[in-house]
Amino acid sequence: MGFSSVDQQVEAKKFYRLGLAPLVKDGIFNSDGVRNFFSKKPKMTKENEAVCLLLGGGRLIKDGIISAFFEQISIVDILTVSVNSGETIEKMAFFSKSREVKITGKLEWAGQRPFEALAFRIVFDHQFYWFLVPKMCGNISLWKIEDEEPAKISEEDGIPEEVFIPPPPKFKAGPIVEYESRLGKTEKDKKYEYLIDAYVAEFQGCGNKYVGSRIGIVRPMQENFKVFVIGGAAFPIYAKDGKWKTVFMADLGAVYLMGKFSVGAGIGFSTKIREDKDDQLEGLVNASLKISKKINVFFEYRVPVREDKEDSGFIKAHRKFIGGIRITF
Repeated sequence: MGFSSVDQQVEAKKFYRLGLAPLVKDGIFNSDGVRNFFSKKPKMTKENEAVCLLLGGGRLIKDGIISAFFEQISIVDILTVSVNSGETIEKMAFFSKSREVKITGKLEWAGQRPFEALAFRIVFDHQFYWFLVPKMCGNISLWKIEDEEPAKISEEDGIPEEVFIPPPPKFKAGPIVEYESRLGKTEKDKKYEYLIDAYVAEFQGCGNKYVGSRIGIVRPMQENFKVFVIGGAAFPIYAKDGKWKTVFMADLGAVYLMGKFSVGAGIGFSTKIREDKDDQLEGLVNASLKISKKINVFFEYRVPVREDKEDSGFIKAHRKFIGGIRITF
């Protein structure tokens, strides 16, 4: 099977780090992310502009290889691969400090450790165009161009000796890139995420503040939609009459992601805050803002489904304001 390089005579420039000029600031970690960012949209995005520039088409989506890319990206097989030191990449797109999409020349990965990327190929004009998308930065790269293998057919059949066979439906590995993570197994899309919260809370009507912590499990359902289960305890900072109790809470809900910002809603259970109060089933809404890869600031408001009979007016003893720091991993 032959290979055609974009420019085989050009010496590759070594690079040692990723993430300095990310095309996608928070990275792309699964196949849905690739399809979401690199798909034809009514408005040209920097991700689509990167595809056009990589394939030599300027800043406009037009016929040919660029059209083939956007037609096939929704159906290609996308796998996680580990790119070892010494592997070369023909071109890489990045987002410059001047906030423009630019393209590198030929590169050679020279880092001490492999980096993980999402890999796929597009078929056009009897060639396989192989792409890599490093997970940590989303800098889509044209890895190699692979010639499709011609099939030999007897002239007795009245068919030219060489014809091209359509590409196989499944993604197959090319040279050098290994389908193994640093743990030695093919890495699949992340099925679960975990979180730890540390927060302060004010329970309306009780004249007391709480500090608390909780842990949770998050299940990504789609690229921008997740469900969660979370539970923990809140502890009273002070108690004038000694009646305020440690409150245990458990929640089930869903969250929708919009870049760094996310909003969610769900239903929760809280134990009573005082002996003369009741346990509560609550509705909750929350919002969070990502401030780094693993750290978020979040706010939450909880309202009982049914108030205590003796509570009246807007101020209710079981309504809760919560704010704090969330660590995800």
